[in-house]
Amino acid sequence: MRALPALALLSAVATGLSGCSTGDCAAPAGCVRAERHGGACGCAEWEIVDTQAVTLPYVVTDVDYQPFGAGSGSYTGHAWVPMLDRYSDTSEGTNVRIVIRSADGGERVARVGNVDPATGLERVTESVLRTRRVVTLILAPDPVDISDPGRDFIELWMNAALTVDTDASGARIVHWSLGSGPDPAGGAYQGIAIPVRTLQEGGSGASWLDDYLAGLGPEGRAEIVAFDERVAGPPMSERYLWIESSVVIDRQHTATLYQWTPCTDPEAFEVLAETAVPLANGETLVLQYGVQADSTCSPQSPGMYLEMTPGCETGYQMFVDRLSGKLMMLASPHGTCTGP
Repeated sequence: MRALPALALLSAVATGLSGCSTGDCAAPAGCVRAERHGGACGCAEWEIVDTQAVTLPYVVTDVDYQPFGAGSGSYTGHAWVPMLDRYSDTSEGTNVRIVIRSADGGERVARVGNVDPATGLERVTESVLRTRRVVTLILAPDPVDISDPGRDFIELWMNAALTVDTDASGARIVHWSLGSGPDPAGGAYQGIAIPVRTLQEGGSGASWLDDYLAGLGPEGRAEIVAFDERVAGPPMSERYLWIESSVVIDRQHTATLYQWTPCTDPEAFEVLAETAVPLANGETLVLQYGVQADSTCSPQSPGMYLEMTPGCETGYQMFVDRLSGKLMMLASPHGTCTGP
């Protein structure tokens, strides 16, 4: 094979670096700043060509299932578990990402941009955030031994404010801020832990909250209730990981620390639930919820303490909700209370 002269070889190399000179990189159209990496040029910052402000009526930050037993309690985060002399060890919140869905069904995962520290959001990956509790109001019923799903709680971050940027390459960048709560007296309530039954009935007794629930409409409230699959009952979807079946009987006290591993690859995102908000040009902003995990897929250890009052007993199945990381009990086959 005939060797190319040195001058011709240099010319061939320079031609292959499209858009670049042998010195500084030449920025292509729409590129604000170009940089050279590994001998090739690329755009390091694209011009923003469109910006849309979006309000999410709600973000689900937790689903909290009421355990069986009036004296029972579940333990997450770093909490002391009675009878075990050990702490629970779990992440808190839900893992979310934004996808922009085009009119023809195509999807583009958005990158996380600026995040207001007041939101408490934690970056898990370039596109995934983990929510933190922003609850400032809790509507709590009294504990009972055989708890029905209407007594479960769903925690909502209300009226989250997003800004969606589109750059010249077509990429989407989403910036997050706290927004304003629905309370007319200064928007004091950014988040609420609300019983499923209140969502089902649409009334709470607080006028500002009832106005917010009315604004969601029956379909919007049903969409939130669907985050608690205990309402519809078994069979449970793959979102719920079965742990054990057992029995808790009259006057029994028992405590258990469970362990589960949420993922093996923090970059993977298994979609467990989603909600949607329309955008301009026929596009849709989709808020997707994945498996609750941190950036290292650390094992989770939630705890449960069970205490039935005299005259009450139940068989149960124990699950972990992979979306919220919370333990969930189903009566199996049923629970009874014959005492006072």
